[in-house]
Amino acid sequence: MIKRRRVNRRSSTYEKSLSIRNRPKRSDRFFTSRIAYRPEPCVITPTERMVRVGVIGAAFFFIALSIAVRLVIVQGTDQQEWLTLARRQHMSSVEIQGARGEIRDRRDRALAVSIETVSVAAHPQLIEDSSAIVKQLAKILSMPETELDPLLKSDSPFVWLARGLPLGVAEDLNKLKTPGITQVREFRRFYPQGTLASPVLGRVSRDGSGQAGLELSYEKTLGAESAFLRGQKDALGRLMGITPINIHGSEDSGLSESPSFKGSDSLRREGKVLSLTIDSVLQGILEEELEIGEKEAKAKVTLGLLVDASTGEILAMGQSNRFEPNDVSGVKPEDMRNIVLQNVFEPGSTFKPLVAALALEHGVVGPIEQLDCEGGSYRVGSHTIRDVHPSNILSFSDVLIRSSNICMTKMGERLGAKRLDTGLRLLGFGETTGLQLKGENAGLLRSLSGWKPIDTATTSFGQGIGVTSLQLVSAYTALANDGVLVTPSIILGGDHQERRVFSSATADKVKEALRGVIVDEHGTGKNAAIDGVEVYGKTGTAQKPRKGGRGYDPDAIFSSFIGFVDASALGVRRPLVLFIGVDEPSVTPRWGGRLAAPIFRQVITRAISHLLLAEPGVLKTAMVEPDQLTEESNQS
Repeated sequence: MIKRRRVNRRSSTYEKSLSIRNRPKRSDRFFTSRIAYRPEPCVITPTERMVRVGVIGAAFFFIALSIAVRLVIVQGTDQQEWLTLARRQHMSSVEIQGARGEIRDRRDRALAVSIETVSVAAHPQLIEDSSAIVKQLAKILSMPETELDPLLKSDSPFVWLARGLPLGVAEDLNKLKTPGITQVREFRRFYPQGTLASPVLGRVSRDGSGQAGLELSYEKTLGAESAFLRGQKDALGRLMGITPINIHGSEDSGLSESPSFKGSDSLRREGKVLSLTIDSVLQGILEEELEIGEKEAKAKVTLGLLVDASTGEILAMGQSNRFEPNDVSGVKPEDMRNIVLQNVFEPGSTFKPLVAALALEHGVVGPIEQLDCEGGSYRVGSHTIRDVHPSNILSFSDVLIRSSNICMTKMGERLGAKRLDTGLRLLGFGETTGLQLKGENAGLLRSLSGWKPIDTATTSFGQGIGVTSLQLVSAYTALANDGVLVTPSIILGGDHQERRVFSSATADKVKEALRGVIVDEHGTGKNAAIDGVEVYGKTGTAQKPRKGGRGYDPDAIFSSFIGFVDASALGVRRPLVLFIGVDEPSVTPRWGGRLAAPIFRQVITRAISHLLLAEPGVLKTAMVEPDQLTEESNQS
């Protein structure tokens, strides 16, 4: 029997693992195999050592030089900038309103002034017991206690309690002697004649900057330089007291403290005075008659513009809907709209004399020519032109007197689209007049490339074109001024531009026709006639486009009358041009001769009685006592 040898598997495995564990690691073998390697020592020559030391030294030198240059810049060149930044971090300021320049009319009557007032502020952190003084302050400031109490307990370091108070409030506040209550003197805009010419003057905001009208357009002239109350802030940014300072130009320049704060001595410098061509008496007359006309016509609004045709000076510009400029809070932006400058309308028949003058000037129609008005119906392409009062053969003057659309269409066709467009642009349509008031509308005169035959026809009798009252009056100055158009102006003493657009013969012939509109039995402007005065004018009645749709709204009418007068027999030798518009009247009939012409007559009659010729070539106003001026202004 063969005996098999027993193998202890467990011990054999143990021995094997032990032999593997005792074997040198691969890394050990790597280093062991190289343990005899000895690198040669690195030897640096003196030259190399000097180069290394020089490089390191140069690096430190340039670093030090950069730091030195930066210090020079910070301490020298940029010193003011860093000081300004430091002041902004450590100081705080509150702007106060200065005295804006006055606005006066042509006779030096005040229309807008700046009055000195008292404004009251508080430092709540300096008030120990606010409940003890709230009742006294409420009585002095005429404010409810419920409104004052939260302000006095506010976490803000500085709060305004009331601004623009009468100067008498200062004396009552001085009696309180309460720490933490500060009073400052500043200016508030005031309009002594109330709503008179308010759309023209505009108004200012609470911070004293212009918002509309002349106040906005002449902000740089009327505005005063800034002034501030300065206070130092602690580490938490809280104000530690306020000192009045003068600052001219910007808040960061000229930080020179004032030892005291008396009246307007430490306020910003006043703005410049602005003198207007407007006569406040004529302005009051115009506005009063416009209000009467609006009520009689039950209209949406009425508007008017009176201009001296020889100089372009605007003597009155008004509308029936005005706002109270002294009311700081209750005026909306749309209330301040000057519709004489901004509203665009189709001029209708008031446009015909201008087109007729262009036709006469270009020789496409003769001054004694007879025109066929086709019995009241005339085809232009697929469109039919009609006359309200059908006629057959009419002279040049009768075309304007009877206001024939058909004969005006024929004049336009003879002129042609190109000459008609060029002539209208020469008269100033399609662009602003250059009046020194922001917001003026350029009107609507489409590009010639888009014209069709019907456009030439409708433009010839005042449809399909949009104009402003100012543009229309400006163009009529050429008819009233012997063919010379004068650009309108509203600043007294300003330069006016003029250009000849018609010959004297053309202007005279059109004037003859416009005189017939007033005196002829078929004329539509009889209600504008004034005894002893030669009146020239044209009525207009135009439908308004539909809102949001094509075509015209039969219930929306713009009635108008524009004319000029020769009152030399009565002492007024300057030609006066006046436009009257009645927007959307509700009474019938709604013709311009029925609604707008009577307003024209009343304004011109009263204006002539006011105007006097003080010396040859100069138009001045009659002397009026202050109480009389106040009375007329209040009535307006």
